[in-house]
Amino acid sequence: MSFQNNTERFVYELCRQSFLSLWSYANPRRCSGQKELCDVLVLCEPEIVLFSVKSYELNPLNAPMVSLQRWQRKAVEDSIRQLYGAERGLEQTTHVTRFDGTQGLPLPAILDRRIHRISVSLGGKGLIPIISRDFGRGFVHVFDEEFVYIALKELNTVTDFVHYLAARENLATESPGLMIEGGEKELLAIYLFNGRQFPKDAFSSRINSGNWESFVQNPAYQRRVDADRISYSWDELLNYLCQKILGGVMEFGNTLSENEQVVRIMAREPRFERRVLSQSLLDFWELARNGQLTARIAPSPSGVVYVFFNPPPHYNRDTRISELGCRCFIARNEFRNHSTIVGIGYNLDRAPQGHATDLCLLSFEEWTPEQAEHAENMKRELGFFSSPQIKNVHFDEYPQK
Repeated sequence: MSFQNNTERFVYELCRQSFLSLWSYANPRRCSGQKELCDVLVLCEPEIVLFSVKSYELNPLNAPMVSLQRWQRKAVEDSIRQLYGAERGLEQTTHVTRFDGTQGLPLPAILDRRIHRISVSLGGKGLIPIISRDFGRGFVHVFDEEFVYIALKELNTVTDFVHYLAARENLATESPGLMIEGGEKELLAIYLFNGRQFPKDAFSSRINSGNWESFVQNPAYQRRVDADRISYSWDELLNYLCQKILGGVMEFGNTLSENEQVVRIMAREPRFERRVLSQSLLDFWELARNGQLTARIAPSPSGVVYVFFNPPPHYNRDTRISELGCRCFIARNEFRNHSTIVGIGYNLDRAPQGHATDLCLLSFEEWTPEQAEHAENMKRELGFFSSPQIKNVHFDEYPQK
């Protein structure tokens, strides 16, 4: 993988850490495979995030006005032009084309795509006010070197990130001309402190600096950071599954996109939901290692229900898949208002074939009386989740202690 400069590598590595390698593409190509589309593309259906990275060192001591105009043209305007061109290029293709010309994930249907445009404009040294707005063909978020790092570290799941982008666009529409002193991090602090939304009718024409510093120095912020540490167990599981998928050793589906459908659901879990799921997963693994539990149903605050399964090491693949599928079917019946069930099987005790990993996806928008009866019979005959224990644990994003 080649990068034209270190700034492109910097942004790609941030995206890969936040959104994982399966969904992050450095220097993707147009459908012809010859010309670069943009610098980084993140695809997690239906979200498509386009990054254009431009860097031009500002020299305000040498003809200040000329230097400012040149920086604006090379670091911002050229980047915006590339983003609009990339969006047009995507209209001509159905798949991402990697930098080496190979085919990546399929793109959503054009009408389903939610495209986010981000210009990473570097070299301004914080001396030039940066404005995010619609430059004629759609809203463009303009980040400088400080904010791209903060945003991709603080909003480090695809759902958390795009929710902020959408809220920011709405704010620009509702509060045109809003001046932000100290950079966009001041706005992000307000958004995070206010429950990941902007307060309604609370903005004047100007936001003063100091919000971000006050936010990160608040003890509640550090308590949230500490509480979130366990959530990265979910990221580790995702990384493990992505490596298996990219290595072509997963057996759930026959194609990259079939496997990606399952882990995409997992990847769309926000950071707070990952905290809840990680606690449930780690508790389950501890009980499973001690022989106290074989499977667990774990509902996520997002509305997805997960089934964690530790199959006995002597199970062959067909038996593992069959039992995981049955358990997911029963779980769908236990949670009548939840349409999506994801099953994750992993044998903690090493089997002859190694530590086997299995995935299962069930999605039923409607649940019929016949399916409910079948699930009840299956539960009774097989004894799966015969006495399910739903453990309700209260979590606060910002714990009190």
